Amino acid sequence: MPLPTPEPGLVLCYEFLWSEESEAGQEYGQKKRPAVVVLATKIATGTGHDGPFEFTGCDRVQTRDGHVCENYVFCDDPFFVRVAAELGSSRR
Repeated sequence: MPLPTPEPGLVLCYEFLWSEESEAGQEYGQKKRPAVVVLATKIATGTGHDGPFEFTGCDRVQTRDGHVCENYVFCDDPFFVRVAAELGSSRR
C-alpha cells in the first residue's frame, strides 16, 4: 500500500517491531502505533579559523510515550569533511 503524500497534520499508523520481537522471529509488530512525520531543518552559523560559516542539517527524532528515545542529526556539509580530515591528521 503506497504512503499518502506528506502534509501538515498527517498521522500514520505503523506496527513498530521491537528488537526483542525481531530476535524472536517476528516480522511485524504486535500493536499499531500512531506516528507523525515531521522534518525539521536547521541552519547553524559560527566562526571558524577561515571566518564565518553556515550550514544546514536535519534531525531524525523517534519518540515513545511522548518522550524522545532516539535523536540522529544529519548533515553532510563540507565543513565536517574538513574537520574530520584535520582531526584524522592530528591523531597520527
